[in-house]
Amino acid sequence: MFPASTSTEHGESLMTEIPLANLAESATDISSPPQDESAVPVKKIWALFFGSLAWFPLFFVLGWFDTATELIPRHVGIDQACLVIAPVLGLLAGALGIYLTKKLTIRQRIVLPLVIMFEVSLGAFVVANRASSIVEGWLDFPHGKTHTRQGLIRISRAYQTHGKNSSQYIQTMPIWSNLEIAPEDFVFMQNNRQPGDDGRNPDNISSRGYFCAKVTVEESAKAVRILHAGSQKLPQGTVMVCPVPGRAP
Repeated sequence: MFPASTSTEHGESLMTEIPLANLAESATDISSPPQDESAVPVKKIWALFFGSLAWFPLFFVLGWFDTATELIPRHVGIDQACLVIAPVLGLLAGALGIYLTKKLTIRQRIVLPLVIMFEVSLGAFVVANRASSIVEGWLDFPHGKTHTRQGLIRISRAYQTHGKNSSQYIQTMPIWSNLEIAPEDFVFMQNNRQPGDDGRNPDNISSRGYFCAKVTVEESAKAVRILHAGSQKLPQGTVMVCPVPGRAP
């Protein structure tokens, strides 16, 4: 009888140990979140997304300091550098977006990095371009080594854009620049078109030197710029018919 008792005791021991072990293992599996979901860095993805948008508030803040348009020199090399740096930063941001979204769906992995790449590329370009314009002004027009004067600059054409906020612009000659003007000045040009301009296009006005802009010019030893321009519109009353059509005094 002792062997039988021993066999029953061992059987009960096995019946109690094995189910308890399986139950503990199952409970662990249910309570733990899936590995893929827990590995998604949601906070980092949001930080990258909102960080890519931060360029645009910075662009508008810099606009408070961008109050002139430089005519000479042109600084073409710096402009080209901005065109190169911006897409490179966009590609890096897009690559980081692909890495952070590797646990998401295929659609999310395509759309989010593309949006981030576009935002960073555009934002970096406009910020770099405006910041370089401000720095160029500091370097080319040192304090105490410049002088200002009133002058006339010829206008080659004027145009206006439509949208949420319509804007009016003039383009100058022979040195090209694109300057925003007051709506009243654009209406003045519409009502006083040069002879031969039939005025069929209300959004585009041909001037070719017929109109002039009265502006404040600042000059240094090697540079010339127009003040009260840049990211700002020129004061109302800037546009006039040139005293001698086609020739600015």
